[in-house]
Amino acid sequence: MATIGDYIFLAIVIALIVAIYQGITRGSPALQESIRNQQEALKKSGINLSDHGVSIKTDKRAPSREEYIDSAQRAFSSAGEAINRHREAMSWGGPEGAQGGHRTTAQQFFGKRKVG
Repeated sequence: MATIGDYIFLAIVIALIVAIYQGITRGSPALQESIRNQQEALKKSGINLSDHGVSIKTDKRAPSREEYIDSAQRAFSSAGEAINRHREAMSWGGPEGAQGGHRTTAQQFFGKRKVG
C-alpha cells in the first residue's frame, strides 16, 4: 500500500515533468529568436553560419604568386639568420663540451662533435 510520502514524491515528479515540458515549449521560440539575432550580428561582421558550414568574408585579397614566394623566402632567410646566431643552442655543451670542458655521457659514446 502506498504511503503519504509516496504520493508526495509522485506529485513532485509530475510537477517537474510538467515544468520541463513547459520550459521547452515556451522557451524554444525565445531561444530560436536569440540564435537568429546572433546569426544576424555575425553576418553583419562578415561571418555567415549555415547548415553547410561557416564562411568568412574578408577585405583582403589573396597574395599573388610572387608575393607568396617573396614572403616564404623572407621567412627562410630570417630562420637561417636565427639559426646562425644561436648555433650553440643545439650543440652538446658548446665547442669545449658541457660543464666547462667535461664531456657528457652522450659525447663519450658518440664522440666529440665538430663545431664550425
